[in-house]
Amino acid sequence: MAGELVEFEEGTIGIALNLESNNVVVLMGDGLMIQEGSSIKAIEKLLRYQ
Repeated sequence: MAGELVEFEEGTIGIALNLESNNVVVLMGDGLMIQEGSSIKAIEKLLRYQ
């Protein structure tokens, strides 16, 4: 879901910005350990815009 928080397998949190097949994610950490093919999972929370 757009705006949903996601977590990479090494622990970095991100925000999904769209639902296209080549999804764009904004990282909320350094992401230095993320590699192509890394697993990502939705953590079932939405970013709240105010």
